[in-house]
Amino acid sequence: MSAYKGLHGMFSPKATKLYATILGLQIASQLGHRYVILEMDAKEIIMNLQTYEQSRSVEGALVDEVRGLFSHFAHISCQFAHRERNQVAHILAKQALLSQDFQV
Repeated sequence: MSAYKGLHGMFSPKATKLYATILGLQIASQLGHRYVILEMDAKEIIMNLQTYEQSRSVEGALVDEVRGLFSHFAHISCQFAHRERNQVAHILAKQALLSQDFQV
């Protein structure tokens, strides 16, 4: 299965990672996955997802949307992974930035 969704405008790196997380969780849910390990190299986002503080920022709304998707799964684990462990995701992200036609 592939997914492609264009974003228009300028977004912070945090908002972009949260948006990618939303799309990934939506795909996992559509594929029927019940147990998910969410692994990313953004410690701040992992901490935001694990604590339930409210924020009125754009990023706060995206964090709330990610948390809302958690209910689609029997179990979800959020873990920090150093960038070196997540090289494939970074290569795909760089390719997507270089080409408007690139799909993941």
